[in-house]
Amino acid sequence: MNQLQPIEHKTVRFDGDEIVVVKADNEKIYAAVKWVCQGMQLTEGQYQNQTRKLSDDPVLIQGIAKMQLPTNSGVQDVLCIDLEFMPLWLAKINAGIISDEVIRNKVVSYQLKAKDVLAKAFMPSENVVPMSKDQALVTVLRTTADLVEDTQAIKEEQHEIRKLVTQIDQKVEEQITLTSGEQRRLQKAVASKVYELCDDPAERPSLFREIYREIKDRFAVASYKDVKQRELQSAIRYVENWIPRRVS
Repeated sequence: MNQLQPIEHKTVRFDGDEIVVVKADNEKIYAAVKWVCQGMQLTEGQYQNQTRKLSDDPVLIQGIAKMQLPTNSGVQDVLCIDLEFMPLWLAKINAGIISDEVIRNKVVSYQLKAKDVLAKAFMPSENVVPMSKDQALVTVLRTTADLVEDTQAIKEEQHEIRKLVTQIDQKVEEQITLTSGEQRRLQKAVASKVYELCDDPAERPSLFREIYREIKDRFAVASYKDVKQRELQSAIRYVENWIPRRVS
């Protein structure tokens, strides 16, 4: 989570409540999450739940930051949300399940109007054009649609990254050769096969040379040590089923 420096902060009255609004050092405008939750008359537990949801959401987390702001308990780290992300956050609160009509109307009012009212705190008054309820709703829906598109773009980018990682893993796997322990396993398989085929110590060296030569030819390597790690089991099975071209 970003830690930003507040350049300026103001207390803005909205729907009878006081909301802290901050201009940060990245030139964006933020609202203090706790003040917004208190304005909507959410309980402390509901506020804590909202902070978790903000941190867990892959889109909303991009719009939150902590800033050092004065509170009743002194200067503290305060969780704030970029006003551009505020409509999406508030839209995720289901006002329809709130039984208390006063609180339900509060939440709806924040969902429709809060962003624009709070943003006015840092706008020249002559540039402020009041929005109707319908205009505010359209703004919320457009912002939500834009953020949903951003989410899809993030998912597509993550998919491409996963594909690239898989391709790299496959290339690395193709290049990894036998470890010393795996080389020893292959050596034991070769020795076991040679001793199985030949009881004459004088003849065994020629069989060793022949089987190692055929391993190199079979797996296209300069030495049995260069057999790929992923082909170890195939190499062992090849040795176990190997038949010499001639038995002296």
